[in-house]
Amino acid sequence: MYAVLSADIISSTSLDKKDKEALEQSLQQLLRELRSNFGVFARIIKGDFIECVLTDPSKALQVTLAIKSFVKGIPVEIKDYQEKKKRAQLFKEHGIRIAIGYGELSRYDPEKGTVDGEAIYFSGRLINSKSTHGNERVVIKNTLFFVSKDEALNEKWEAMLALLDVLFSNATARQC
Repeated sequence: MYAVLSADIISSTSLDKKDKEALEQSLQQLLRELRSNFGVFARIIKGDFIECVLTDPSKALQVTLAIKSFVKGIPVEIKDYQEKKKRAQLFKEHGIRIAIGYGELSRYDPEKGTVDGEAIYFSGRLINSKSTHGNERVVIKNTLFFVSKDEALNEKWEAMLALLDVLFSNATARQC
């Protein structure tokens, strides 16, 4: 069994050029730290979408919290004149949405960058279903999700992640 994390930076397109560059550099640093501290296979897709494969699913929550803290701690400047100020504020408040998929992988070859199977389908489909891209009005209630074939396990994770979501929403970048 594997845990696969699919994560999407919230409102990254609303950041100005300087903040986007800082975000990209920070994400590269994050991936290096995840590889070194947790031994995960991690990659960035489409500029602001992260995938991580954990061969030890027991570390899924720890890696999720590390990613959430790291991204929310990235300093960005929200300028009053910025036309996308409201969306940029969502980045500052929430940082990133992360879905944990727990299940089998039929193909996993980190050397070739191949990841295929139910765990990545679970996380990828869930995070894509929660996308706010293109929505005129955005309301974010949750940013942490879990999905597996086991409904009892899903319910346990849902309660825990809902509490963590509230704590992270109220945390400042400095606290993170």
